Amino acid sequence: MEDVLLPVVAETWDGNIHDAYGFNLEKKHVFEALDNAKESAPFVQEGNVGGGTDMICFGFKAGTGT
Repeated sequence: MEDVLLPVVAETWDGNIHDAYGFNLEKKHVFEALDNAKESAPFVQEGNVGGGTDMICFGFKAGTGT
């Protein structure tokens, strides 16, 4: 069997825990995130943090936290 490329684009919805229609991201948040990423590399935060914090999959807690 040959390898095949399968591009997948997905999105999560956690609008029930924040103002999804407000644009609350400021320039300072971007620089703070970049600085934190540089300091913590190659480690990532674990647990109920980051994208997908409110995700549930088949009744189980989901999200990007390892």
